[in-house]
Amino acid sequence: MRQGCWGAFILVYRYDKKHARSTKSTADNYTITVPVMLKHVYLLVFVAGMVLYGIFSILYLKKLGGVTEGHLMLGLVLAFIGMAVALLASKWGIEVSGEKIEIKQLLKRPFTIQISEIEKAETGSRGELTVFYKGKKMVIVDRLCINYDKLRDTLIKYDKLK
Repeated sequence: MRQGCWGAFILVYRYDKKHARSTKSTADNYTITVPVMLKHVYLLVFVAGMVLYGIFSILYLKKLGGVTEGHLMLGLVLAFIGMAVALLASKWGIEVSGEKIEIKQLLKRPFTIQISEIEKAETGSRGELTVFYKGKKMVIVDRLCINYDKLRDTLIKYDKLK
């Protein structure tokens, strides 16, 4: 069970390291990512699920404490949700390179557009940025995301955010 927990941490760490961009971001070249703490919280949910599964497995096999298969499923579901969200959060991101924006969404292929092609951007009631492209919401960026302020400044510079 310990190897499974550490394996999850290593898997997400390697993915982040492999897909990490240069930390030398400038006003025109930067990457927007989810807060690192989000990934860590969901990795803790994964670990909690694995620990619960381990404890419930022992109690279930020894026929102690009235543990049922539902308890085992609870541990597995928590572990699955934690790992899934951590991996998906590692995949999401927006790269701004000069006048181009590449958006890497969770379940879609990455696509690149010019900043000038963005119709408009709006700030929501909680500070989130909603970017519109071809009449549809292209992406919503929470204000807690890393480099949120740089994206906001870029959109103001190109007169897309009002």
